[in-house]
Amino acid sequence: IANTQNSTVSLNNSRLENNRAGNRGGGFFSDTGTATIINSIFSSNTATNGGGGVYGNESALTVSNSVFYRNNARGLEYRSTLSTIRSAITNSIFWNNIGTTDSQIRNVTNNRISFATGVLEGGSGRGIITTDPLFVDPSKGDFNLRTNSPAINAGDNRSVSATTLTDFAGNARIFGGTVDVGVYELILDPIQYAAANTDLIVGIG
Repeated sequence: IANTQNSTVSLNNSRLENNRAGNRGGGFFSDTGTATIINSIFSSNTATNGGGGVYGNESALTVSNSVFYRNNARGLEYRSTLSTIRSAITNSIFWNNIGTTDSQIRNVTNNRISFATGVLEGGSGRGIITTDPLFVDPSKGDFNLRTNSPAINAGDNRSVSATTLTDFAGNARIFGGTVDVGVYELILDPIQYAAANTDLIVGIG
């Protein structure tokens, strides 16, 4: 998918897998436009010169509750020299992407893209999880979270779009008080929820 000539594109509940670009932006390429990416999966996409999952150039990107997995080269690559453009990634997972340097996210110029409250392999900083997000079976494209995933209830509710009330599967976007990181919200029955939150007492019957 390409977004060019100052266009505006929104990707919601999208799945882009096994795509290939001869230059940049294997899954999605955004140049001088505005792009919003919500509840979307970028997996096993390839770009020869970078941005295997997403490539943004002088483009305002907003990415939330999305998954970037095993894209080559890199999950996302971003370039901007314009002081008026700011881009942000929140509540998202970047894991097992491939690149010689900055394999998850490459911010080429001026640090005009921020990452907060998510899972970032090799990352650092407040609100950033650097341990395995524990997907159910990513090799088969299952990016649901296991019940012991560190991404559960680890997001920032303020970054949840007011127009996106459900996750990738159509379940409530927030369960248990705090949004999960990634595309899927883990929905547990009362007994499972109590087991996963041992400080809670849940009465049954």
